[in-house]
Amino acid sequence: MGIQLNIKSEEAYALASKIAEADGVSLTQAVIEGLRLRARELESEQRFNRALEIIHDMRARLSPEFLAQDFDAMLYDEDGLPK
Repeated sequence: MGIQLNIKSEEAYALASKIAEADGVSLTQAVIEGLRLRARELESEQRFNRALEIIHDMRARLSPEFLAQDFDAMLYDEDGLPK
């Protein structure tokens, strides 16, 4: 027999059963899909946080003069349309 995971929770069983029934899959498959979904969410959060770190690092390297520029005025006209 393979590796086992025993979860002693009525709530977990009820949720897995509800999802398994709705999706027409086994309890095991419902749990696997739920774990996969959460793993993807965590990976997305980590990528997002890393992107924010890079943005903050880049901003810290820019001069105050560069940051003071009015980029909106350079790119858009008085009606908010691209120049």
